Amino acid sequence: MGSPERTKVRAFHLNRDGIDLKQGLLLTIVIFCAVIVTGYFFGIVGIIAGLAALFAMLSDFKGPLRSRLKLLGSFTLIGTAITVIGGITGPYMWLVALSVLIFAFAGTILQAYGSHIGKMMYLLILWFLMAYSFGYTPYDTRSTAFGFLIGSLASICYIVLVSHFSSKKQGTSPLNQEGNAIAGGIRAQLNWNSPIFRFAVVRSVLLSIAIIIGWKLFPTDAYWVAITILVIIKEDPHQIIVSGVERATGTLLGAAIAISILGLFSDPIISLLVFLLALFLLFSFQRVNYAIFVFFMTLMLMSTIALGGSDVTTGGIVRFLAVTSGLALAFLAIGIITLISHKKKHSGVHSSG
Repeated sequence: MGSPERTKVRAFHLNRDGIDLKQGLLLTIVIFCAVIVTGYFFGIVGIIAGLAALFAMLSDFKGPLRSRLKLLGSFTLIGTAITVIGGITGPYMWLVALSVLIFAFAGTILQAYGSHIGKMMYLLILWFLMAYSFGYTPYDTRSTAFGFLIGSLASICYIVLVSHFSSKKQGTSPLNQEGNAIAGGIRAQLNWNSPIFRFAVVRSVLLSIAIIIGWKLFPTDAYWVAITILVIIKEDPHQIIVSGVERATGTLLGAAIAISILGLFSDPIISLLVFLLALFLLFSFQRVNYAIFVFFMTLMLMSTIALGGSDVTTGGIVRFLAVTSGLALAFLAIGIITLISHKKKHSGVHSSG
């Protein structure tokens, strides 16, 4: 799933002010209701609706309601469309790699319009990587797209109701200003001198390579390799290392705890309780530390596997190996990029001398 915003680059730094139990409880209730209600009327598609509601909530920001609805409406339409594309291309490795390359590049370039849109596109890239993997599950493309649409719309309704009855003053940060949208927009970024353009190329190419590697090594879990690349690749090389270490730690500990609990107690009620607790703690501690975020996310995902009737032990081991492969690819890429940049600087010094 996506990473929380962080300003520190020191590994395992704890932001104690980031704990928000109220938000964790509210969002857990919304996600749970989305799963239960749509699950009752539409069967297993309720899980998709719950995930879509989760992504929509993560895309939201503090600001005027009109700006928030504009963003969430775009999120719903784009998300539904890429869910269909993911379902259609899912059985074909090269089509998946190509579509990921195009969408990841476009989504990253849109960071030029500000941090709110950048965050939304980041989550949509993440969702797209998950959407194509649903071809290995009992979902068909139409059901998956419908579930995403229902979950997103449920979140929008919730946000409208909360905003209507809330006595708190709405924020004043418009859609395209937080983080300062870059002057000139996309056109100004379409050249190699633009840091956003270079980052978009690196991210999209690495994601496509990750899809191909994951397809060969972990056919039913290939998206985990790509997701690892997505969440740890940053413009700052040091931050890549920090994110990689934290993600590996959170994944390993989360998988170990999940296998211990869910493997020992193979009871759907236990799996559901672990899912709800992990979801609550995921939202409550998402801004405290990335390793903690990944730990609870892994617990939540492993409990979802258990609820689906699959083997938790096998799923946990495969996920950890896929994440490790993604980390190795990311570290290799940053090593090559750093080496090339050092050589360019070195040759520049000699030429100037």
